[in-house]
Amino acid sequence: MKILRKNLDDIKNLVCHALHDATEKVKTGRGDADTWMEEFSSLLQAKLTFNTICCKNFSDLNSFDFLKEEIEKGLESIVKELRSLSLDEMKKFRMKPDQILIDQLCNCCWVKCPFCAAVCTNTLKDHSPDKHKVTFHRPAGITGFHWKGIKDLDIDFCTTSVASDRGFIPSHSEVSIPYKRYQTAGMKYASWMIIPDESKLTYWKWFVCTFQKELEDHYNMRFQGRGENPRQWRYYSKQEAIESLEEM
Repeated sequence: MKILRKNLDDIKNLVCHALHDATEKVKTGRGDADTWMEEFSSLLQAKLTFNTICCKNFSDLNSFDFLKEEIEKGLESIVKELRSLSLDEMKKFRMKPDQILIDQLCNCCWVKCPFCAAVCTNTLKDHSPDKHKVTFHRPAGITGFHWKGIKDLDIDFCTTSVASDRGFIPSHSEVSIPYKRYQTAGMKYASWMIIPDESKLTYWKWFVCTFQKELEDHYNMRFQGRGENPRQWRYYSKQEAIESLEEM
């Protein structure tokens, strides 16, 4: 409540100063109601957001001092009423944090990469014709993606795979598709834009090594053979993993 009252006082003071300055400037320059409103609005727009105010009802106004006094009276009444509100009454007007998160997150795009299941980072739910994309992909083995016929989980990042000469077999087919032509494998793949590069977030290297056993037990497969974790990945610390997320 102290913060609310301080904000109210700050706004009141801001408006009062703007009223005084606008009135004095128009009186000195012999301006009209449009000039007064333009000056008054310009003094407030940097700190307050409000709808455009129409001046047609003030076109025959002669006394700007009278206008200033009437606005100050109305402002004083509003501030007094708001200061009298209880905390319980204020909560009725406050949007709950969970509702804010629901409104923001539920309207985003939640489509997952067909290889590593990273969630599209586009903030619009329906953003066609723009392709789905993420800043950083993950090792495909995190989702259980593995080499056909054996239990070796795929350790490669999607960005590395689509730059390689390897191929993959889509979930709906038995025909191998070159990774470089992944978008020809069907709509689930065609709707994604995966840039072929060597971007590999340290966090996911640390994650795969740290939770290797849990992932292997979950999918009943192994990070071995073609999917063996690179030795250097094991030297990344948790702090380095966290710092890589902050850099992202």
